Amino acid sequence: MQVRVGETLIELVKGDITELGVDCIVNAANSMLKMGGGVAGAIRRKGGEKIQEECDRIVAERGPIPAGGAAITSGGNLKAKYVIHAVGPVYGEGDEERKLRNAVINSLKLAEQHGITSIAFPAISTGVFGMPKKLCAETMLPAVISYAKSGTSIKRIAFCLYDNETFNVFKEALKNIKIKVASRFSLKIKKDKTGLMFFCSLFYSPFSSHLDYQEYYKCDYYECYKRAYKFTHAERPDGNQLPREPRSRKLYYWH
Repeated sequence: MQVRVGETLIELVKGDITELGVDCIVNAANSMLKMGGGVAGAIRRKGGEKIQEECDRIVAERGPIPAGGAAITSGGNLKAKYVIHAVGPVYGEGDEERKLRNAVINSLKLAEQHGITSIAFPAISTGVFGMPKKLCAETMLPAVISYAKSGTSIKRIAFCLYDNETFNVFKEALKNIKIKVASRFSLKIKKDKTGLMFFCSLFYSPFSSHLDYQEYYKCDYYECYKRAYKFTHAERPDGNQLPREPRSRKLYYWH
């Protein structure tokens, strides 16, 4: 399952995060960056001891990484060139959603600083840290969407979920976000200053001007488009015309 936000593809995949073909994978880390079990253990086993050695040097220099913080190391023997170690909150310590959101945002900022264009996240804090998977999904997904909406050089952001249960929780959360977006669509017809020509504006958030045709037809956007065309077939001031049919997956709109 995937959505596009601006120039960034956000997708859900099920499988082993260490096997993904991305520039960087995110490790669900603890404050001491000690890689024991879960995602961290898998990364250490496949990436080699070099990653843990780099983590130890970071902690020696900076001290423990607080919840919401992130640090970056090489990918060792992994397919990914980098590993970002994002420290999520322990469920029950308080302010978990803000801390998890910060861990996601700080990871993305760190990725951009290192020229990373594709990155994969696990479900941070849902292992031994005990965060409910639903809460995790409802925190991480909006954080990523909001970041992508603001503009980023990262072209692909994946959520790699290891088991069916976690994948389905994230899938449902993403569907709910898309439903909320669809409910905020509005068609506005306005006259220009001359009063002789109409144009339409499509306002929606948080996604960009890209939608796949399935969602396009399901939500009656095409009917909306056709009704708008009746008012917009005249030439715009710049001499262009609104196409009679969509020629690509991009919605035509202007303000």
